[in-house]
Amino acid sequence: MKPRYIFFLLIALLIISIIMGISIGSISISLAEQAQIFWGCLFSPEQINYDVTNAFILLHIRLPRVLLAALVGFTLALCGVIMQGLFQNPLADPYVLGVSSGATAGAALMISIGLLSTPFALPLGAFWGGILAIVLVYKIAHSQASKISTSDLILTGIAISTLFSALTAILISLSPNEQLRSIIFWIMGSLTIAKWSLLLPLLILVSFGTMIALMFVHHLNAFALGEEMAIHLGINPESLKKVLLILVTLLTSGVVCICGTIGFVGLIIPHIMRLLLGSDNRLLLPASALGGASFLILCDILARILAKPAELPIGVITAFFGALLFLYLLHIKSSS
Repeated sequence: MKPRYIFFLLIALLIISIIMGISIGSISISLAEQAQIFWGCLFSPEQINYDVTNAFILLHIRLPRVLLAALVGFTLALCGVIMQGLFQNPLADPYVLGVSSGATAGAALMISIGLLSTPFALPLGAFWGGILAIVLVYKIAHSQASKISTSDLILTGIAISTLFSALTAILISLSPNEQLRSIIFWIMGSLTIAKWSLLLPLLILVSFGTMIALMFVHHLNAFALGEEMAIHLGINPESLKKVLLILVTLLTSGVVCICGTIGFVGLIIPHIMRLLLGSDNRLLLPASALGGASFLILCDILARILAKPAELPIGVITAFFGALLFLYLLHIKSSS
């Protein structure tokens, strides 16, 4: 299939996913009522000719949540492509260097000291925890040699991730039941924190991050040929690693600090798009981002309806389907 048809299908899937996300829930809101609410709010706010309760649910609960899911899925898939290209490892994902473990430890610390209800305390704790983790990884790996190898980064990332996971386990073991549930639910990922005040800064971060990532698609294509070939093509591998690692760290920390650790999106979606479009990052990067946005919206719908009126952590849904997809892809690869 030609790439333009695949992109058309990905955009159509994203639109359908958004419509489904704002329609499905404990209270069904029809497409006609959605159009009436949007039209009334945009063009005739003085005339309220729609259900006010449904309008509040649509505009202040479901729409921010669906847009947050789209932004998070978009970002994780985008970062997954970058990390897999940078490390030349199909098993790399945005969390490979310990960002998620650092963010989880930071969030767990905020919860354990009683700052869960304090505005922005949880996102800030998680964000700086993720930043601290990647700074430690980079400093330790850089101290071993003047030239940072990808294997050193990965091994250091595993060690730092284990360290922060141990700190999180200590905080969990010392927390009372209420805090314990909050920490565990946050670790498994949740979009319940979605609100307009969080969406705007995340949208700005993701927009700038995407523009910077698209500037380096040719560099990633050259890097796929090996570091020596990249040098011959005028690319400095060390500078490229620094820039892209900083970019992925900021994007991943920004996402994790809001919704917790949501796995498999940055691992599976790039694999699927690589099967459809090949390894050209000019196509792979935007296609994976669009696919990740749709995938996470659909997973969030399932998280809301499978156990209603309760809600499943979205990380459970992405892990379930991600593991199945991953096993299927491995089967395809081994049989080909």
